[in-house]
Amino acid sequence: MVCSTPLSGLYGGLARLGGVRRSRQNPNVCNRCNGHIEEGSIVELSVLFADLTGYTRLTHDLGPEQTHRILDGFRRMARDVVLKWDGSVAQFVGDEVMAYFNVPLRRADFIARAVGAASELQVGMGELSSRFGEQLELTVGIAVGHARVGSDDVKDHMAIGDVVNRAARLVARVEPGGILVDAAVYEGVAEQYPNAPRQRVPLKGFAEPVDAISLHGQGTVSVTEPKTERGARPLRAAMLLAAIVGAPCAGILLLNPLTIAAGLGAVVTAGAAAFFDQSPVRVPLLTLATAAALANLVALRRSSSRARRQNGNGGAGPTRLERRRIRLGVLLSVVALAAVTSELIAHAVMH
Repeated sequence: MVCSTPLSGLYGGLARLGGVRRSRQNPNVCNRCNGHIEEGSIVELSVLFADLTGYTRLTHDLGPEQTHRILDGFRRMARDVVLKWDGSVAQFVGDEVMAYFNVPLRRADFIARAVGAASELQVGMGELSSRFGEQLELTVGIAVGHARVGSDDVKDHMAIGDVVNRAARLVARVEPGGILVDAAVYEGVAEQYPNAPRQRVPLKGFAEPVDAISLHGQGTVSVTEPKTERGARPLRAAMLLAAIVGAPCAGILLLNPLTIAAGLGAVVTAGAAAFFDQSPVRVPLLTLATAAALANLVALRRSSSRARRQNGNGGAGPTRLERRRIRLGVLLSVVALAAVTSELIAHAVMH
């Protein structure tokens, strides 16, 4: 979902031979892309802590084996929920899960996704309680802010920043079954949670109490599905094919020296060029290549601007992976436009 690398099927098998496989933190991305994490970027993200309450009591009353089953069921449920909302599980520590939203999968509504995941986690606790015959409850704390994620030489999901500490302290102040968020998180979901109770909460390690809002039992969260770039690659492929087929005169000038050097002569390229040069589809192909190239350039410019805006306020800007994809798209578009221009010039000169 970040670099479009196939992770399953035949091509996924070939990728695994090259050492590319699903990330342990998030199976929707591969273990090599994670653009933010590779660079140790400063990014804006939502941090979610969810703590299974009564863990010590469960261990004492049920013993290690049954407690392990409950803990394993909780972890599997939490992982599925976080991934469903396009988050990434950073780590499990005992009976607690920490998750990030907006890293590495960027979503404009990452705050709402974190809150939506928290609400679904609370619903899931009811299902776990029924399955294991125990009253299981969860506390959730969410904060939003900027943090440095990963490092230049260690690819992990550990974030460092005030936002992590704030989320960790919030989860310790929640009643079982509750969701406590900071003011920045609430601003992102205020319309879905009107009149949610606000309080000033002292947090350990913080000099001043912080504004915290309880979302338990309030509203519902709606998110928008992201626009994928699946159409970009077919569009670029069609653009290049149209430019190559629709530019036979330019193709002769480029390919003849190569075929002659290979001992094939100019007959091979001349025959194909003559056929396409007289074909009625030549002009439509050139028009298609030009339109697709210009559309790609506009889309890439918007994509670059959007990435910079999303990483404003001290953010890192487009990641290394995004910059590579943008440069490749620009290069392919320029090649297509160059082929069309060369064809027009060559056609005028040769005819």
